[in-house]
Amino acid sequence: RKEISRYPFNSERNKNTQITISIGIAEYPMNARIKNELIERADQALYLAKEEGRNRVCSSLITSKGTIKLAFCPPVADNFFGLVLKGIREVAEDIGNIDIVVSPLKKESIKEQSRIINKTIDSQIDALAVCCKTGPLIERITEKANRAGKPLIFFQTLGLKKRLSRKVVSSIGYDHREAGRKVGTFLSRILRSKGEIAIIEGIPGQFDNIERKKGFLEIINEYPEIHIVASEPANWLKDTARKVVNRIIKKYPELDAIFAENDEIALGAFNAIKTKQKQNRVFIVGIDGSQNAIKSIARGEITATLNTNPIEMGRIITRTFVRSTIEDEKINKVIHSPINMISQETVDKYI
Repeated sequence: RKEISRYPFNSERNKNTQITISIGIAEYPMNARIKNELIERADQALYLAKEEGRNRVCSSLITSKGTIKLAFCPPVADNFFGLVLKGIREVAEDIGNIDIVVSPLKKESIKEQSRIINKTIDSQIDALAVCCKTGPLIERITEKANRAGKPLIFFQTLGLKKRLSRKVVSSIGYDHREAGRKVGTFLSRILRSKGEIAIIEGIPGQFDNIERKKGFLEIINEYPEIHIVASEPANWLKDTARKVVNRIIKKYPELDAIFAENDEIALGAFNAIKTKQKQNRVFIVGIDGSQNAIKSIARGEITATLNTNPIEMGRIITRTFVRSTIEDEKINKVIHSPINMISQETVDKYI
């Protein structure tokens, strides 16, 4: 595969053309016990290699051994984690012989979350995927899972590399700084490299918000005629965002665009814009890819949102889980789920 990617292929029309290949592997008797099944498993692994980015080798994730159990421990249930679970189940159904045990962290208290996770680790599971954002709890969970010999996957757990010393199979989530960069690139294009932008932040000091803003400014600072005229927190609340944007519009009546650090803030910003009768005059871009934001884009209200792709995150979690049960299978310590912009041009396929 590496030799082919480096080899300069020549034709009558093109010289030094680069070509890459994807390869799928299946093994007897681990993945299949009869010839036709073995070929089918290799073919499925080939498509997995293409789906995960091409120019790579993937082994079949379908095993001929008994059922394996993955515990999924999301925070208090909301739409985002419901979509993550949907992606987990989709891949589990494709692969087969996987049971999903859902143990939601129903309360915010560290003590209650710790109790639920400890109970889950002690049950008959093969691995668990957990989302939590408190440093001491992350350490406790990791220590407990390591002692029990249960592979541990964190998802949407922020700043993990900086604070963790014990063994974790992988940390899965989207790159928040890259999210900010994507929004910055999108807005700079539709503003034609000049104009006034207001940033409506989430919760001040929170890792994901800081990273999104840094990425956004990395792009915007490349354009001397684009000016950030305001940057205020709205604490992820729609009504707060509406009030904040009302104040900003009053102070900056020529405002061209709003970067909202989540979709609820974007929808609140639109309510303010609508009240001031500035529809279609101020571009509003959010981050999340929530159904409410997607419907708002379809109606011509907010301009765009960044699709953080929770379903694909769920798919990655299941594939990573299965790999953790396969001897010698290599797993990246940090895996970034793909993200993309949803705008008027692409919104129909997300509704």
